[in-house]
Amino acid sequence: MAHGLIPTVKNQKVEDVGNTIWKELCWRSFFQEEKENKDWVDEVYTTCKMHDLMHDLAQSIMKEECYTMDANSSTDDLGHEIRHLTIMVDQLNNKSVCSLKKIRGLQSIMLNGKDDGKVKKEILSVLKELPSLRVLKLRNIAKYQNLHHVGGLKHLRYLNISHSDITTLPNGICDLLNLPTLKLNYCYDLESLPINMKDLINLRHLYLENCSGLKYMPGGMGRLKHLKTLSLLVIGMKKRDYQLDELKELDISGSLKIKNLGRVSDASIARGVSMAKRSSINKLELDWTSDDYDDEDDDNERKSTRHEKIGEALEVSTTRLKILIMSGYKGMNLPKWVGKPYSSLTRLELWGLDNVNTIASSSNDNKVIVLFPLLEKLVIGLMNNLRELVSPSCWSITGAFPNLCKLYIYDCPKLGRLPPHLKALKDVIVDVKCSDELLYSILNLNGLTHLTLSGLNNHGDHIFSVNNMNTSASSDDMNGMEVVLLPSLEIFTIREMKNLRELVSPTIIPSTGAFPNLCSLRIDNCPKLGALPVLHLKALKDVSVSGECSNELLYSISNLSALTHLKIYRMGERRVLFGVGKTLMFDNNEAQRRQSTFQSLQHLEISSCHKLRRLFDEGMIMQEETLKISDRQNQQKYHHLLQGQRKRTRGLINSLTQLTIYECPELMISLEEFRNLNINDSIQRFCIMDCTKLVSSKDEEADDFIALLSTLRARLDPKNFYVDIIPE
Repeated sequence: MAHGLIPTVKNQKVEDVGNTIWKELCWRSFFQEEKENKDWVDEVYTTCKMHDLMHDLAQSIMKEECYTMDANSSTDDLGHEIRHLTIMVDQLNNKSVCSLKKIRGLQSIMLNGKDDGKVKKEILSVLKELPSLRVLKLRNIAKYQNLHHVGGLKHLRYLNISHSDITTLPNGICDLLNLPTLKLNYCYDLESLPINMKDLINLRHLYLENCSGLKYMPGGMGRLKHLKTLSLLVIGMKKRDYQLDELKELDISGSLKIKNLGRVSDASIARGVSMAKRSSINKLELDWTSDDYDDEDDDNERKSTRHEKIGEALEVSTTRLKILIMSGYKGMNLPKWVGKPYSSLTRLELWGLDNVNTIASSSNDNKVIVLFPLLEKLVIGLMNNLRELVSPSCWSITGAFPNLCKLYIYDCPKLGRLPPHLKALKDVIVDVKCSDELLYSILNLNGLTHLTLSGLNNHGDHIFSVNNMNTSASSDDMNGMEVVLLPSLEIFTIREMKNLRELVSPTIIPSTGAFPNLCSLRIDNCPKLGALPVLHLKALKDVSVSGECSNELLYSISNLSALTHLKIYRMGERRVLFGVGKTLMFDNNEAQRRQSTFQSLQHLEISSCHKLRRLFDEGMIMQEETLKISDRQNQQKYHHLLQGQRKRTRGLINSLTQLTIYECPELMISLEEFRNLNINDSIQRFCIMDCTKLVSSKDEEADDFIALLSTLRARLDPKNFYVDIIPE
């Protein structure tokens, strides 16, 4: 578009014509494997590939016009026919930059890499010598003064200043009357835009993603009749600032975030606030909060009415709207358009809606409708008065959330039990505060595969108890039935639960099963949590433990029969990692218990345990005659030591393929402990860093231990072995 390669078609937008050309190129296999993807915030983007032959063909045709300046470039290679230039600024000097002046027909400059600012400053100073420039991509610009020459590029069609530290833009930017695209994404320090932005009469796309420091926007931008993309709109406090009623003059598409809706003036409301024609917005974020706006004089009822009025005025067509995020809204009810029966919403986030009691409700008492029929992800947080996801009247007459698969709840202390019809729900997060009713209803979701519980310190010693199970089935119904707790759960995360002592009350197990398909468990800062129900965790392969924890927990982990991956980190006070534990729950066979210790472990990672001295308690190490090695020059004996460990010692870990230990400055490993790791031919990766006391203080063992590690290094590939106490 910047180079004028998209032809003008009557009654069609240039963007639509460009999309048609793109699809034609894909159909003709110029681009291949086109597919839509979702990023970490569920926004959709398209990727594709180009066949090697097509890439070579394009390069052969454009080889005289495209050039990259880097450390290997010569100023003699800069021909007058070059039109598109990529500059690696971190590899150039001022002399190379000066040679740009002789390329009079240059149309594109793209700067990549970081420097101290000097090279970029020199490049920008040359811009006045390049009047035909149409594309300019700059990154990491520190001072807006360096952009003064940009205003003279009258033919510029594309300007990208993203990821820069600037706080404002020079007014000269507003002289770019032919500019259709301006990108300012991730300019976190940007506080304001030039007051004459309304003069950019041909501007079609203004990108302001993550410009969180922007305090207001200049008035008059409603005159930009061609504007199609406006990713951020900040309502100002002053009359000359941008006001919400200007939005009705624009036809915005794509993604739009409106900040400081609490600042909307009565005059702006009187002039009319409407987005009813906005049929092309697929992501809308509405934020009523404001750091510098104080409306404490408004009573709650007046504020609620005001917010509801603004919310209704911001209605967009829900046929294309996929993502809606609302925060700081003080209305009693959600805007009516949010829950329309034919809504195409797939993701809904609600934050700080203090006065809302119910999310999904219906006034069509006699009609069978489905609320939020396509919604897949629901995030709710800081909603102190929320009591229901779905009004009980909708449970029988209507339905809600039939496709909901992700539900994330943060600090909603009054939210009651979930509706019984959430059959598609797979992933649930509950953080900080929740009611017993909510927690109990979650435990009866038989299809749940991912569960995260964090900061729930008001639920006693257990998460799961008999009372939890009785919410969906009476005691009579449960007689004679085998009830399995969370039968489909695969990934379970527990965080910051200071009072938790047991996952499951002993009154449930073994009368009922638990977690038969759990394969990954993460435990963070649960210092009182005791032994796991080992006999029921037969599928558990991956365990991560961080923060202080009990000896019983660690010892039970060592007896998980299917465990293959174990990560332990940030245990600041622990001195011995694995000690002799008490008899495990529901396991009276001591011989079998000891035999099963770490029988399947393949990957072990230990990090940031700053007071850790030993891996194993002496009670876990089989006492035997220490193997002495007198001839330290004979490497075959060390090899024999590695090969013969399994025969000479009991060996706590017999299948280890990867061992990583770092930031454990007090850790010392004796030869006996090393033997218990069974570092034999099965080990494939071995890494120990920042463990300054690793070698035992016993002088007679130190040399033997170093020699043992040296032999291991000789066997492994260099990229798979690193121990910083052994010199290269």
